[in-house]
Amino acid sequence: MEHFFVFLIKMKLQISSHRSLINLCATIRDHGERRLNAHNP
Repeated sequence: MEHFFVFLIKMKLQISSHRSLINLCATIRDHGERRLNAHNP
């Protein structure tokens, strides 16, 4: 039973870190597009 909880916690951590990575990529892309739009009005 303890192993199952450890597994759940690890999965939750992996998913949350994966989500934050996706958010980070989206944020970087958003900033890049804004910079391009600023150069090309």
